Amino acid sequence: MSEEKTTLADFFKAIAEEKKKSGTAPIVEQKIVEEKQNDMGDYLSALKGSKSFIPEMLPESPVVPVQKPIKEQEDYLNTIDLRSNYVTQEDLNRHYKTFVERVQKQLSTLGGGGEKEFRYLDDVNRDTMTGNNNNWLLEYDANTQTVQFTTDPGPINTLKFDRNHIHEEFPEVGQLCWSAQDQTLNLQHPNGVTQQIGQESYAYVRNKTGLTIANGTAVRFAGAEQNGTARLLVAPFQANNVYPSLYGLGIATEDIADSADGRITVWGKVRDVNTSAFNVGDILYVDPAVAGGLTNVKPTAPNNVVPMAAVLRVDSSQGEIFVRPNYEQQKNYGNFISDSDQNMLLANTAQAIRLSTDLRAQQMQYLDSDRSKIQVFESGLYAVTVNAQITSTNSSSKNVYFWLRKNDSDLTGTTRIVTITGNAVFRTFASTNTVSLGANDTIKHMWASTDATVTLQAVPATAFAPSSPSVKIDVTQAAL
Repeated sequence: MSEEKTTLADFFKAIAEEKKKSGTAPIVEQKIVEEKQNDMGDYLSALKGSKSFIPEMLPESPVVPVQKPIKEQEDYLNTIDLRSNYVTQEDLNRHYKTFVERVQKQLSTLGGGGEKEFRYLDDVNRDTMTGNNNNWLLEYDANTQTVQFTTDPGPINTLKFDRNHIHEEFPEVGQLCWSAQDQTLNLQHPNGVTQQIGQESYAYVRNKTGLTIANGTAVRFAGAEQNGTARLLVAPFQANNVYPSLYGLGIATEDIADSADGRITVWGKVRDVNTSAFNVGDILYVDPAVAGGLTNVKPTAPNNVVPMAAVLRVDSSQGEIFVRPNYEQQKNYGNFISDSDQNMLLANTAQAIRLSTDLRAQQMQYLDSDRSKIQVFESGLYAVTVNAQITSTNSSSKNVYFWLRKNDSDLTGTTRIVTITGNAVFRTFASTNTVSLGANDTIKHMWASTDATVTLQAVPATAFAPSSPSVKIDVTQAAL
């Protein structure tokens, strides 16, 4: 056999031909074997240095044993198992076929080879391909000049959605798709809540009322809690003047269990509510009679007047409303009277005017502990008017003084004087003062007379006129 270097395929072919002629494996000189092994080693070294090298694609090394010297051949053949030490034609064919297949597979990764395994391409970052990246996105990395899988693509200039898409697939939390019906993007939240992006706004709140807040319930502020993630607390809102109108927040757009977090619509649609008692287009107010309820009858003072929503669809279970809370700034007021006589005990001595009944009051009250005091719950500028009915048991002239106290201190510039003469005659007196009050401040009217025979007198009803109180005090919030 010539010692001239040949291809590896020629080498295997020559060995097969020699064995076919002699019936045994040929004697191969050590030098030729080393040269062929060096050829293989050079190829494998170059292959390993390639950036597309994949270890599992290396071919198995063909078995080409180094033969005994010629003079020892006969003795050597008598003492060994030829099949365990020499390659047969079948062995050579198998090794050669495996080698060629793997070389072709390796070469195919260089491009244009028809490789079907994407991860074997030489410009793919295989480190980003794991068993956990199902549904990841593919992006190009200019730094490494490879493509890779990621869940954090971008920046993306534009993202287009199918505008003809009909959203009928099973809703999955986090799903985003175009709604041809509402002409916006639908974002899927937990508990079946679908948000129309740009057309609905939510407040994410917490329920600590002890009961479930049902979908469609009108709610109010009820404090806040920082237990884990800080949340605004809410409770059903009843417009009965217990809480100011500004406490109104919106409508629950899902059932919120006790101690759970949920969404309140503060602008936009709420679906799947019972609107069978209303008409399309009705304005709905927070109900003063039912906590969390809605009514199409506008409440009147002293109840809160809070327009909360409009009816879009009438149905007992699939009704729709559009939430748009309208918090008109509420002015506080109170009307208080005394329906009993009040006598001047000592001349030239100050004493407080007492009250017995409030005809109506919003965010204020007269105190049971001291019925001369009126307490306001909210700060503001208040107009305070006193109207008194005065009489005397003698005909001499006397002066009667009235003035205002704030938190038990006289207010300078509030005193007014009226003169009364005659026996058993009536004289009415009215005076208005404007005073700035803070939350929970108190006011009361004081009076005095230069003659102890003066009385603030109540008159019972007659056949032709209702009763007349001895004193009437009106408090009206003039400004916030």
